[in-house]
Amino acid sequence: MIHIWHSKDFRASCDGLAKWFTEADAKAAFLADGYELVATIGKTAGGEDMVSRNTAYQMTQHINEAWTDNNDPALTVYDKDTPKRSTSVGDIFMTGDGDFFMVDRIGFTKLESFRTS
Repeated sequence: MIHIWHSKDFRASCDGLAKWFTEADAKAAFLADGYELVATIGKTAGGEDMVSRNTAYQMTQHINEAWTDNNDPALTVYDKDTPKRSTSVGDIFMTGDGDFFMVDRIGFTKLESFRTS
């Protein structure tokens, strides 16, 4: 299972600005309600666990249609009435084992100070 939070400060997601958006910045923003929980990706109808961060990233991208219109049973979108943007640099994923990752310019950066267990 992966929970996906989008930064409420889109500047943190802009290309080139991610260099200054550190783990400390992300944690301060997260604790100050600077992120919005937008989706959870869990098990498929067949019972497969969708734990891949890459799959979660792909499922939350606007490509040919809004990702919130995806009818995949593994995807739960919160507050569907509010438009959502694609997942971007600076957004945060929490995996089922309690690890947090920030979307980086290439891949993901593990946020060690966010660990919940």
